[in-house]
This record gives sequence, structure tokens and C-alpha cells, in this order.
Amino acid sequence: MSSHPKVHGAQDALLLLVFLLALGGLGGVFFWIQSGVGASTEGASPTPSASLPPSVTPWPTLTPSETPTPSPWPTVTPSPTPLNPLSCLAPDAPRTEGQVSAVVSGSVIEVKEGGRRYFVRYLGVDPVGDGQASAAFNRQLVEGQRVTLVSDLVDLDERGNRLRYVLVGDVLVNFELIRRGLALPGFSPPAQTCQAVLLAAEALARQEKLGYWGLAEGTPMLPGGTLSESGCDCTVRYTCADFSSQSAAQACYNACGDYRNTGLDPDHNGLACDE
Repeated sequence: MSSHPKVHGAQDALLLLVFLLALGGLGGVFFWIQSGVGASTEGASPTPSASLPPSVTPWPTLTPSETPTPSPWPTVTPSPTPLNPLSCLAPDAPRTEGQVSAVVSGSVIEVKEGGRRYFVRYLGVDPVGDGQASAAFNRQLVEGQRVTLVSDLVDLDERGNRLRYVLVGDVLVNFELIRRGLALPGFSPPAQTCQAVLLAAEALARQEKLGYWGLAEGTPMLPGGTLSESGCDCTVRYTCADFSSQSAAQACYNACGDYRNTGLDPDHNGLACDE
């Protein structure tokens, strides 16, 4: 009778131990499941929540006073084209070189070339007044210098002088004399290739009142031909027979220029009707 309680006590203890072990195993499984779920939850990207579209800002309504006025295109004033005196010289025009041995006047020089001497008259150049100012400036430019002589359509004048454009380096002497107001463009002989360039030089000298154009007797001369203070019409080709005195002819010559009245100064010495 005494052995049965011991057996029952051992069985109860064993059952309790099995219960506790089972309970511990379930707790471990529960802990493992919980840990795995947490890890997977932490590693997963969060599901973005849907956001509402931004509200659209309407275009502002401008009142007539606020409406911008388009700016007009700026007006571009073209710059004047620089005058190139050498542009009138044809590249294939005959050219020779020589040494200036003497300056005869404002439009005539003596040139030495290959042991020969000859006179050269500047094409399109008529000195003004008594020619002293143009002669002095001509000496500054060419005396003793090596020059290039460029031919045009007419080779010689009525006196046998060679008609040439004269270059000292890149300086066209014919142009410079007129540009300084020390000479006027001459139209004899006609059909000169540099006539337009020489007339442009005259216009600049007249505008700046240089040389001849700064004198009182030079200012009445206007383009298109108008009556000058001397009573001359610069569109008319006068002869010496049209004047009662040399002084009246000289006044007309000074006002209109020899190239306007070539009949007044056939020898181109700046003096009208002096023969």
C-alpha cells in the first residue's frame, strides 16, 4: 500500500516536466515567428501613400494697362564705308617705277628712270589759286622719293607730259592733294577711272573746309550748280570772252574751279585768262 503514492508522485513530476518543456518550445517557436515577421517588415519598402495632385494655379488676368507693349526693333544706323583711294586703280593697269628728280608744281613732277628723264602730270588734279600751297605739299610727299606711276586710258597730255596716278608707298598723291583742299578734280582728259574717288575727296575737303574750301571765295561753290557770289553759274562752261576783265574771270574760276571751267585756265597754272 505504501508504494502507490510514490509511483503517482513520480508520474506527476514527469508530466509536469513534459508540460514545462512543451511550454518552453512553444514560446521559442512564437519568438522565432515574431522575429521573422519583424525582420521582414523592417526590410520591406514602405508602400507609398497616394498623394493628392497639386492644385493648378490659373494664369493671371492682365488688365489693359498691365498688358506688356512689345518693344520695337532698334534702328541700326549703318556706319559710313571708309573711303579707299586705291580701290579705283585696276590691278592690271600698266605700272612703272621711277625716282622723282624735281617737283615742278602741284601737279607736275620730273621723274628719272633708267637714265631717262621725263615729266609726269598728275591725272585728275588741278591746283587751286597760284598753286604754291599745292606745290609745297607735293614736295613733302614726293621730292626725292621712289614712286609708282599708274597709267589710265589716256597716256599723254597736249604738252607731251605723261598722265599718271602717282603712288608713294600706299599713298595716292593725286587723292591727297584734293583731299587737303590744295587742288580740285580735273576732268581733262575725260573718262578717268579714278574720277569718282577724286570727287569724293573733294566732297570731304569741302565738308571740312580745308584749304581752298576754307577761303571765302571757295565756299559759294555748291553741288548741282548754283550762282556763286561772283555771279558765275557753275553749270556753265565759260571762256575768257565771257568776261570783261581778268579779275572777273579769276573770281569765277576761284568760285567754280578749273574743272568746272577748263576754258579759263588751259595751261592749268591756277590763273584764269592770263594769256
